[in-house]
Amino acid sequence: MLLSHISDDAMIDSKVAAAKINKERYAESMERAFKNHALVRTDYRDLKVTVVDPTHATVAATTYATPRGRAPFNVVNEWKLEKRDGRWLVVERSDKWAAQRGSGWNSP
Repeated sequence: MLLSHISDDAMIDSKVAAAKINKERYAESMERAFKNHALVRTDYRDLKVTVVDPTHATVAATTYATPRGRAPFNVVNEWKLEKRDGRWLVVERSDKWAAQRGSGWNSP
């Protein structure tokens, strides 16, 4: 996800950081994961957009992540968006484990 689509005050549930973190920490965690090849691939599928009102929407999707040396796993995500200054920005992201595949980021 491009950082320009995340609001500066967003809170992101990050499996890589194992915490709910701000945009700056999210950028640092993801940069480190990709630079160290700890995370080798991430795909987003099955996106569903729900417009709540003219300035709020939610996006639900499944993220398929492949950590180095581990089985791929998937996470069900929900992004909350707000329209600010004419742009849709992510203001919050929540993750929910999808039980059907893999053991997750912090598991062997």
